[in-house]
Parts: sequence; C-alpha cells; structure tokens
Amino acid sequence: DVYVMNTCSVTNEAERKSGQYVAKLKKLNPSAKIVVTGCAVEREKERFLKKGIDALIGTEDKSRIADIIEGFYNISDGIEASESIDHILHISDRYEEIEFSTTSRSRNYIKIQYGCDRFCSYCIIPYVRGRSRSRAAERILEELKSSHENEIVLIGINLSAYGHDLGGSLTGLIRRIAEVAPRVRLRLGSLETNVIDGEFLTALASLKNFCPHFHLSLQSGDDGVLKDMNRRYDTRTFREKVELIRAFFDNACITTDIIVGFPTESEGGFLNSLRFAESIAFSDIHVFPFSAKKGTKAEALKARVSDLEMKARVTFMTELKRRLKRAYAEKNIGNTLRVLIEESANGHSSGYSENYLRTILSEKIEVGTVVAAHALSVKEDNGEIVVIAKTI
Repeated sequence: DVYVMNTCSVTNEAERKSGQYVAKLKKLNPSAKIVVTGCAVEREKERFLKKGIDALIGTEDKSRIADIIEGFYNISDGIEASESIDHILHISDRYEEIEFSTTSRSRNYIKIQYGCDRFCSYCIIPYVRGRSRSRAAERILEELKSSHENEIVLIGINLSAYGHDLGGSLTGLIRRIAEVAPRVRLRLGSLETNVIDGEFLTALASLKNFCPHFHLSLQSGDDGVLKDMNRRYDTRTFREKVELIRAFFDNACITTDIIVGFPTESEGGFLNSLRFAESIAFSDIHVFPFSAKKGTKAEALKARVSDLEMKARVTFMTELKRRLKRAYAEKNIGNTLRVLIEESANGHSSGYSENYLRTILSEKIEVGTVVAAHALSVKEDNGEIVVIAKTI
C-alpha cells in the first residue's frame, strides 16, 4: 500500500539514486503511495514533488512516519481513509530529536550525538542535520546496561563533539561507562583528531572490553587541501594523534576516509596524500571521489580535476587501500582474535574481530556469539581481504 523511502544527500550520487528509486517504485507498483523522507528531501523538496510522490516528511518528523501515514489510512483494517495523502509536506527548519538505538542480531548501535558544527567546505551535513547536540548520559547508560547484544557501537555525526552542549565530553562519558563495567564489548564510530589525547585514551584503556578500532577521518594527506577543506588540523598533528593511539594500543586498527580530486588538489597534492596515507599504514581506507554539493563553499571552487584524472586518482588510492589492508591483516596471523559472529550458514561462520578484521571460520557458530579464534592466513574473498581462523 505504501512505500517509505529514506534519502541521503552526503554525495551527489546518493541524491541521484534517490530520484531513480522513485521511478523504480512507481513502475513496480503504480497503485501504491510513495512517502519520501531524509536529508535529500530537506534540500530538494520541489524536485521530489515534480516526480509525483505522495508525501514528503522531513528529518524532524522521521520518527512519526507511521503515525503520519495512519492519519490518512486505516492501517489496522487495511481500508483507505477518505482523506487523500497527496502532497502532505512535513518539512521544517527544526531537526530530529536523538532517537534510541538500532539493533542487529549481533550488535547494538546507540546514537549518542547528532548534527555538526564543523562546516567542512565540502560537506552539506550541518545544513541538513543542524548543529551538534548530545543525548543525556543517563539515557545512554540505561540503554547500555539493558542491552542483550554482545557488542555496542556508540555513533554520531560528529562523535568527538559529544557532550560539548551539555558541559561534558566524550572522555567523561567513557569514564562513566567504565564505572558501569558493561559485560559487552564497546566500539566507537568515526572520530576527529581533536578528541585524541592521553586522557581520552586512558579512559578507553580502562574499559575491559573496548575494541581498539579507531576510525580517524583524514580526508586529505596534503596540508594545503586540508586548509581548503576547513579540516582544522595538519598532517603533522594527524600523525602525532596516530602515534599516540599506537602508544596505548599497539595493534590498534586505524581506518580512515580520504577524498580524492578536491578542486584545489593538484597532482603534487594528490601524491602527498598518497604518500602520507602509506606512511601512516592505515588498516583500511574508505576512498571517495570529490562530489561538489550545492550550498557548500567547495561548490564555488573552480574544478581542476578532470573525470579521467579523478578516475585515475581513485584507482591509485584504492590500490593503496588494498595493500595496506592486506598488510595489517597479515600482521595479525598467529594472533588470538575475539570474533563476533554475524553470519552462519553452510558450515561456515564469519564476523569481525575486536580490531575490525573480517574473519571466516570453517564451522557453524550461533550468530551473536563471541568466540576466541586463532588467525591462520589471509585471503581475498569477493574482493575483500579476510582472515581465515579456527576457534580455540
């Protein structure tokens, strides 16, 4: 009866695909109503209305989607109400409240922070998700204590800003979590360099089941490009933060994001980025081609990178990603990994270790279980680097 489509506007490709899916849904079921929500709706409501969708619901009302639809349909009886749902707009300048967690069969994602105050020159997020705001520590702790999963991931748009609006900090929250001493293991989402210091890392080290995986966003390994991106650190600072992490956690998994082809990234700037990433020896890199977002400062910069050059740079950085990822995985051969099982079928199981290595075991193990496994070898599985292990 009703399709609900959530949209993203972090890249132009994401917005383009959102438009494509509207057409796909109309073709799939012409009689169904189509409700569209998410960030792309906040930016492009007129464009979606022209595609003939039936309702637009902004991020502030995301949690009320079912109630809004029920206002136009008697869902319980399966009978359409007399009032039409056509062109109902729920778009506002307010932003959604922080909701509770989302849970998979194996881990629990707890959203503790939302929005962003950083205004990186390429990023649309502050404009569509609002300023940084934090969830009360008491509610986070309550949910953490009641979680039945074996892993909890603390997430946020700018996790490092947690607590600033409440007079606190992410370090303070970690200390409170340590006092609760949860039985489950704890993992953090993406971090910024400003949160990495001895106090923060000491707090993490005090957690019995902390997963030493640090996703530390770099975006570029060239200081000039970092300045143009408004990233507020340079490569020297970034390197110091990585070295500090490894001083506390010697086998830490350190992953990152890198944008290639930023308008002011010269050929030399790209080579600087490539060399810097290799010198850091990241465990994995998420590679993104630059995408000019309407409304951002970077959109006004004169494009200097051709499509052909962009493709070449993505290829070079992706190849480095593969080499570094394999090197880190091979470094763990012979180690004992604690693996959270996420898939189990046909006599095989797989999941991620505490240091974020995808691990495959040749036995059937219940999903959600954490097992100790001996890392035997490394191979490529459908283009992904994986560790082959056996339970101990």
